[in-house]
Amino acid sequence: MREHGPRLNFPWLQLTILNPERYADHHYLFHVLQVPFTFGDTRTGAKMASVLFATLGLYISYLFLARNHVRFPVLWTVAMLAASQTFLWRQSMARPQGIFLGLMVLGTWAALTKRPIFLIPIGWAAVWVFDGFPFILAMPLAAVGALLLLWLVSRPSIDLREQWQARSSDLRPALQGCVAAALGIALGLVTHPYFPRHLEFVLLHLLPKAQLGIDLDVRVGGEWYPFPDNAFPARVGPSIALCVFGLLPSIFQLWRRQLPDWRGVALGGIAIGLLGMTIRSQRIIEYLPPFAALFCGWSWARTGLVLPGLPAHRIPGITRWVVPLVCLIATAGLIWTIDRARAEARGAPHFQVPRPAADWLAANTPPGSRVFFPAFDDFPRLFYWNTHNTYLLGLDPTYMTLYDPQLFTIWRELSQGRVTSPSGPIKDLFGAEYVYAERRRTAFVKSVSEDPNFQEVFSTPRTLVFRIRPVS
Repeated sequence: MREHGPRLNFPWLQLTILNPERYADHHYLFHVLQVPFTFGDTRTGAKMASVLFATLGLYISYLFLARNHVRFPVLWTVAMLAASQTFLWRQSMARPQGIFLGLMVLGTWAALTKRPIFLIPIGWAAVWVFDGFPFILAMPLAAVGALLLLWLVSRPSIDLREQWQARSSDLRPALQGCVAAALGIALGLVTHPYFPRHLEFVLLHLLPKAQLGIDLDVRVGGEWYPFPDNAFPARVGPSIALCVFGLLPSIFQLWRRQLPDWRGVALGGIAIGLLGMTIRSQRIIEYLPPFAALFCGWSWARTGLVLPGLPAHRIPGITRWVVPLVCLIATAGLIWTIDRARAEARGAPHFQVPRPAADWLAANTPPGSRVFFPAFDDFPRLFYWNTHNTYLLGLDPTYMTLYDPQLFTIWRELSQGRVTSPSGPIKDLFGAEYVYAERRRTAFVKSVSEDPNFQEVFSTPRTLVFRIRPVS
């Protein structure tokens, strides 16, 4: 964007819905914010930007607690960081999670503090940053839902109905917040540099993921699927504990015939909603721990709760040893979580692996010539090192299925080594004369190596490049 302008001609994925005629940048504002970090080494710049944006999202979460007079805001911030190693390393990626977390918390602040006007710019910015912008509308909707839930709870009891009357005036600004968020999102969509293609892309990107409860014919990235059973307790268990612990004050208040604070109920609805989504799709762990901690901290700070059977004068004495104990547990949890996050980050494919092959292709092939490869997640690393060539599909396999389902089926058969003479369809259907493959794709490499029309032109211990022999 810095070199070629804010609207890109994107020729690299022509066999997907990101082809030049339909391309839309659904992280547009995030990429604009990354531009200052592209001077010098781009990998170092990406790391610096990731640290800055993730810190910004967490600092906004801390400010939400501190400015709303929640006790021990630093402790609750540590709880966010200690809740999941997956949350830590996903927030550390060069993606818009950190900025979007900050926007979600700001949207929650505007909804709960009855400042609906701020939801207009927040909704607008969310559309330009990330295609998860519907989350912003969920914040004021949670406030409306919390107030309606308390209204229903108060109906059977005269005492509770009287308490509801004192809070009924909060419903109007909550409804205004829904209108403001919807207006901000609408403005963001129609003013987006790629409108209406941006809206089309968002729908095509997200709707297939809504079917993840069934057996999808196209396997998408693992982040869209549930956590494995053996990984779920460590990654999601602490957030569940925070949600459960946050529910206790409201339960005790109802037992004492008091209506809970509607803002705490709204935060609980957001946290529990995110928990339900995380159970289905592990990528929502990017937002669950902060909102679980915000809910728990707010719930215990705002209830004025006196535990049943415990004299009020004894609570300060208990606090003197409970708080240090909780701090010790949270610190130990944070140390363990950081260690696990580092270990998982080290397990990612090394970015240098395709570089020699990508350099060879850039130096020895015509500009714009298409390269075939057997794994959609090979694209980002190839693209990082080589924008000289164009490629097949990347980022998400559904992008090709939505462009041409039959073509994707053939690509999948080829990539799994099920075609005995792959050179024909690779050249005739995909328009590629060069093939890149990592040696670990054994079935595909075997099928290509056994086809006499292929010539191996470059190799490293981990990668191979083949060329289809020209017809004499």
